[in-house]
Amino acid sequence: MIVDKCIRSNHLHTSSSADVAYHAARGYYQVYDTLRAENPELLFENCVNGGHTVDYGIVRRTHYISITDVYDPVSNRQAFYDASYALPPSMCECYVENRPSPSIPSFRYMLRSGMMGWCTIMMDMRNGLRSSARRQNAI
Repeated sequence: MIVDKCIRSNHLHTSSSADVAYHAARGYYQVYDTLRAENPELLFENCVNGGHTVDYGIVRRTHYISITDVYDPVSNRQAFYDASYALPPSMCECYVENRPSPSIPSFRYMLRSGMMGWCTIMMDMRNGLRSSARRQNAI
C-alpha cells in the first residue's frame, strides 16, 4: 500500500497526506526501477490494493495491472470495461480461478471474460478445466 499518513518529523515531507503519498509513491517507483535495472527480463505486475493504485508512474514501470480482486465473469467484464478506457487492454489483468462450474459452456464464459486482457489462470484449476482452457486459448 502507498501510505498517506506519517507522523514522523525526520522524513522529507510535510504533514500533508498528498505530500506523504507522493514521497511514498516515489519510493515505490524506486523499488521497481532498481529491480528492473538488476533483472531486465523480469515481468512486473501491479497488484496494489486489487489494482486500485494505478497512475502513469505505475503504468510505466509494470507490464500488467491486476484490475480486480473479484473473479466472477461479470465483475471481470465490468473491471475490464472501466480499466481499458484509460489503460492499454493488454495491461488489464483478470484472474480465472477454480470455481465450481456447472458446465463447460459456463466455464468457457468465465474463461473468455478473463481473456479480454491479460488473463491469469490460477494454478489450482482442475485438470479437465485446464485442458479446456488450452483448447479455448488455441481458438
